[in-house]
Amino acid sequence: MKIGLIKDQSIKYDGYSWHEDYAKYCSNLNIDYSFLDFCQSNWVDQIIASDADCYLWRAWHVPWDKENAKRKIHFIEKTLKKNILPSWEMYSSYDDKIEQLYILDYYNFPHPITFISHSYEETKNYTKNLKYPIISKASDGAMGDNVRLIENRTHLNRHLGRIFSEKGLQTRYNGRNQQKYVYLQEFVPIEKDLRIITIGNKVELAFWRTSKEWKKNISNGGRIDCKNIPSNAVNLALEVSKKLNMHWCAYDMIINNGQIQILEFSSVFGFSTEQYLKVFGHKNARILEKQIEYIKQLFS
Repeated sequence: MKIGLIKDQSIKYDGYSWHEDYAKYCSNLNIDYSFLDFCQSNWVDQIIASDADCYLWRAWHVPWDKENAKRKIHFIEKTLKKNILPSWEMYSSYDDKIEQLYILDYYNFPHPITFISHSYEETKNYTKNLKYPIISKASDGAMGDNVRLIENRTHLNRHLGRIFSEKGLQTRYNGRNQQKYVYLQEFVPIEKDLRIITIGNKVELAFWRTSKEWKKNISNGGRIDCKNIPSNAVNLALEVSKKLNMHWCAYDMIINNGQIQILEFSSVFGFSTEQYLKVFGHKNARILEKQIEYIKQLFS
């Protein structure tokens, strides 16, 4: 078999290029591969010339790369009728908390109480009797970006005023303001949250992220703890992956009043701290290698 590896920008964020590591694992498994550059205008010609069984792209969460990936993944799968991972089904909800919430609601998967609206009047009515603090999120963002803790009603009113203004609320990336919508979620006081990564029908990685801060992200100082992973969280991750046709997916979960709940999920994820090397003996816990092994099984 042959895999077409799309050159990625991961070195800017994780310190190494995923496509180069993918190539190494392809060589180890005697899989033929070629590199493609989807920033070039002749990207379709590259696909035709490569004639691969599957294409693999680790696009990242910066806006320009995400938009480029969404257009091309859809075109490759739906028009060219070729296999690409992540697939459109996997990628369409990537870095889109609103779409993810719609999906979780539709399939009745558990999540914290969340209110999404594009109406200022409806939002004002909803927030009259809120308990504080509360979490406000922009629909996009990674590593805790664009997630804010709202302490009181005065803070919320000021926050809503910015969101529903003609300028919107500044987020991490210029020109990507949160505007004319809210994503408000109950604040659940926890000491740790759970990250679970599935590949195929297996959970390949599961660990707690512990922190004294209200954000538990590893990139924000959270620590990895692999002890006592709840079996019902593992089963939930596998159930969601199967229902959503996720060849691989990372889930962020919490325990809220004794119930495992999903905060968000993603078909694209990263390993950007030295903790992974210290805890798992490898910079990405061998997830990239396992993805290549999975693709070989899938398309051979």
